[in-house]
Amino acid sequence: FAKVANRLPESDRKLLIEHSKLVDRMENEYANSSSLDNLMVKPPELPEGILNRNDNLPQLSRLQIDLLVNSFINDFARVATLQYTKSVGQAKMNWLDIDDAHHTLSHEPDKNKDAYEKLVRINTWFAEELAYLLKKLESTPEPGQKGSMLDHTLVIWTNELGKGNSHTLD
Repeated sequence: FAKVANRLPESDRKLLIEHSKLVDRMENEYANSSSLDNLMVKPPELPEGILNRNDNLPQLSRLQIDLLVNSFINDFARVATLQYTKSVGQAKMNWLDIDDAHHTLSHEPDKNKDAYEKLVRINTWFAEELAYLLKKLESTPEPGQKGSMLDHTLVIWTNELGKGNSHTLD
């Protein structure tokens, strides 16, 4: 650290020192906060029997959202990403009575009404999970601030493709 700091102009050296202090402070806070007793809100418990399987996606989704909000409440994170499957994931949404793989359905032609209706149900489910996140943020007071956590949060929902069957943004 000193070897690099001594070679920097004074303004950059000050930035490096401030960054180093921040890292030290974060390391100390992390080391001292290993107990769950210090948390404002306890993390959700994983219900017995929940495994990381496709059929458990609804339960895992809610647990992940609860953990995400919990990490904001306890100031463990200020930015989060919630992604359900990889872009070429072959998840089957059996809880929606859909036995076809999501990715395969997305490549079906527009005239395939059955595939279209299944994709609407899948995307509706994703929208409902987003609504759960938004309601959770809205019902959570922002620690140390006025308003809800939603009032202080930017949420972006996106898909890398507009149409999976043509790989276009239409």
